[in-house]
Amino acid sequence: MGGATLVAVPARRSTGSLPRRLARLPRTSKALCGVLTAFLAPATLPAQAAVLTTDRACYRDGEPVRLAGGPFTPSGAVDVALDGTPLPGRFAADTTGNLAVQLVAPAPGRAAERRFVVAASDRLRPASAGIAVRLVSRFGVSVQPGRGGPGIRRRITARGFTGGGTLYAHVARGRARRTVRVGRLVGACGTMTARKRLLRRGSRRGTYRVQFDSRRGYSRRTVPRVVYKVPVGRVFRAATVARWAARPSGRAAKPPAGVRIG
Repeated sequence: MGGATLVAVPARRSTGSLPRRLARLPRTSKALCGVLTAFLAPATLPAQAAVLTTDRACYRDGEPVRLAGGPFTPSGAVDVALDGTPLPGRFAADTTGNLAVQLVAPAPGRAAERRFVVAASDRLRPASAGIAVRLVSRFGVSVQPGRGGPGIRRRITARGFTGGGTLYAHVARGRARRTVRVGRLVGACGTMTARKRLLRRGSRRGTYRVQFDSRRGYSRRTVPRVVYKVPVGRVFRAATVARWAARPSGRAAKPPAGVRIG
């Protein structure tokens, strides 16, 4: 009958190395030894670099950052750091080794926008770590010039509308409402510059509420928003003058109470 022939090898003491002893065995015995060696070898879990993702590429100061990533040790502790500083609290992966946490975007500092780094590492296997580099931007809308006739064109500069879309200016006085489309927000940090006439030349005297946001419909509760209180009065019984002052309202814990423009 065909097939492999098992050969009995008499037990004897050998001073040769394991590879030399295996070389003297028949082919079938070598195969069996290989299977046994692989079966009896201790199981190891090699460290693997983690991949971190966020819900956006740019955030405004104080905006929530939703961080996800893996693989980490299932149900194991994960250390999370922001710009090199460990964050307080306990972070852990789920039963499948994936991490899902919510952080708060740091302040941009003096720069209009800057990069920030979020890092996460497995506490049991520190080599299983990853980083995510994102942008943080200032939030606000500037209007120039800050003085002059209500009907003149003004230079509007916006940044920090990280949701993108279109910037609108909602002009309200009493029950009167008017919406002006300012322009398209561009880039991950939602910036734009345009020249627009926000108030009509024949605007009546009084205080106008001009709210900048990225929603076509007007609501005083829209977030984020920048609100200007624009008093329109008469100087020397002839020229009508509007003065602009802004009050931004984003998701920052303590937004500025007032910003004088002009």
